[in-house]
Amino acid sequence: MVRCFQCMQAFDDSFEVCPHCGYVINSLPAVAYHLYPGTMLNGRYVIGTVLGHGGFGITYNAWDTKLNAHIAVKEFFPSGLVNRIPGTSEVIVLSGDKQEHYQKELERFLDEAKNTVQFSAHPNIVNVFRYFEENHTAYFVMEYLNGQSLKEYMKQWNGVLSLDDAMEITYAICDALTEIHQHGILHRDINPGNIFLCNNGIKLIDFGAARISETEYERTRSIVITPGYAPPEQYQTKSRQGPWTDIYALSATLYRMMTGKRPMESIDRMVDDQLEMPRVLNPQIPEWLEKIIMNGMALNSDLRYQTAKELKEALEHKAEKELPDVRMKKRRKSRKIFLAAAIAGAAAIGGVTAFYFLSHRGIQIKSGTELTVEVPEEDLETYEILYRDHFQEVFPEYASKMKISFTAHAEHPDVFCNHSHPEIRKKDLTEMSRKLFSSSDYQIVTQYYKEQKKTDCIPTGYYQYVCYVEGKSEPGACFEKSTDTLTVSLPKNGEWAVEERLLSCFPSVSSDSRYQIADTGNCVEHFAMKQTQLLIGTNSCNQKILDICNSHGNDSTTIAMNYEVYPLLYSVQSGEEKYVGSWSECWSISNRLDENKTNAAELWIRFLLTDGVQETLYITGDSTLGGIPIRPEPRKDYMNYQASGLDTVIENGVNSTVILDPQ
Repeated sequence: MVRCFQCMQAFDDSFEVCPHCGYVINSLPAVAYHLYPGTMLNGRYVIGTVLGHGGFGITYNAWDTKLNAHIAVKEFFPSGLVNRIPGTSEVIVLSGDKQEHYQKELERFLDEAKNTVQFSAHPNIVNVFRYFEENHTAYFVMEYLNGQSLKEYMKQWNGVLSLDDAMEITYAICDALTEIHQHGILHRDINPGNIFLCNNGIKLIDFGAARISETEYERTRSIVITPGYAPPEQYQTKSRQGPWTDIYALSATLYRMMTGKRPMESIDRMVDDQLEMPRVLNPQIPEWLEKIIMNGMALNSDLRYQTAKELKEALEHKAEKELPDVRMKKRRKSRKIFLAAAIAGAAAIGGVTAFYFLSHRGIQIKSGTELTVEVPEEDLETYEILYRDHFQEVFPEYASKMKISFTAHAEHPDVFCNHSHPEIRKKDLTEMSRKLFSSSDYQIVTQYYKEQKKTDCIPTGYYQYVCYVEGKSEPGACFEKSTDTLTVSLPKNGEWAVEERLLSCFPSVSSDSRYQIADTGNCVEHFAMKQTQLLIGTNSCNQKILDICNSHGNDSTTIAMNYEVYPLLYSVQSGEEKYVGSWSECWSISNRLDENKTNAAELWIRFLLTDGVQETLYITGDSTLGGIPIRPEPRKDYMNYQASGLDTVIENGVNSTVILDPQ
């Protein structure tokens, strides 16, 4: 008796052709460097015919001689880095820098095995039994999947599946993703080719692109792309990726199953979103499903379902949300609706942090203390909601003793922000600022006090001045390469010396008369509509640009995402480069207050510096403040949540010497 190297069934050795599948005995592999059928690995695995191969590996039929089982073995064989003499097993690594590259890719291959083997018990994830190194390369042993890929299956149905089939497949992959995401693993390459429909269920395969999920931006990352299924963040070497990254890919796969058409590449959608709505391609798709698919494929990762469980629940209950563009507009315009809910969970955490500030200080406040706080009129309701709904949660032992009244205009307020009332003498807050901002996390604040010698205010947020440059080149190149007059949008609101800063940022301009300052009444709109080539403003302009582009449907008349953002630097006499910024909110306390009311005023400012309040003011509440949180954790969340390409700018600004203009 012999065993067929293709179907792995036994038959009489008198046959020259397998009676079960038609395989011709002693056939050589179609590709010379593939392992010959009959090769033994690890003393127990007999290699058969090739099931598939790609740029980094070859997957073989195989037989486990110890378990007497049909299995599959994947061999690491990166094209262009290795070779093999036909008929032998040893892998030859090419010389030079290819050896270093090979070692890095080998580690990645072994990571794939390690990432997959821990999920062997899950019914919707391919079962990897073990992995080993041999023949100067590596292998992993996995279950043999008897069936076909979703990609092949769809061909049988002209590319469009029934609703029931599509739902069954999506539910199974949601379950698989829930499992791997709970272990901190992202798949990063979900597409019809990596979903396998087999006799024993639906399996997610090929973890070659998988990696450990991180909450921070990574310094470097290999880019893994399957066009049409990869979200925008996968096109960047530095980006925020998480479960929502796989959600985009799975939703794109669902789009493909229901429409028969591969989705438009996300990176192209960022420039001009012409993705056809699913019901346009297939009117039989329910409206609720269309909305779920489009939410899962939102370009803004914050608008997608954040977990596979959330996506599955939406599908099971037909719980569609409004389309992403509608939700984005409402989120920006109606921040007050979200305030109470947004801070509910975070305020308690922020309260713990705030109480830590107070625990060794023994602040005393008398019952019946009243405090008048002046805030900008447009944010009056924001602060009233914060105080009414959450001050009690953060400072329960003080809330019953004091009452805060908010006003947009007061002749003699107790606490006020943004350098208003220059006629009022302010308390010296040096001691308070020292206690609040003593760690290295607050370098931007301590640098401000050092440079400006300001001791009568406490900041809660700041702006980073940056340059927005049309296209994808260095900002200076605009001046050097432009043959026409370069039009620059520059705000003229008296906050800073615009032309002087511009000339010091780009020395080539000083000897170049080709640039002109645009009519800056609507400078952000001019830049967004491609009427000017360069905009200088704060980080908050980024969201305004996107709003304007979204309102025009990201058509060709807008700059969309086709621009770069650079920190605004200028040289001082010492030759140093310093980042330029200003405060978004800066609070002062009237000098006429007695000790009791001063303590109450200080308590209010400490409340604004708790994590939960900072999250609400600058992130989840979508506040009009538009700045960057001062506190470290909310600042990180800001970068993750809505920095949208400003991460390097903001990080550099925070961790470098910063000049802040007093307002």
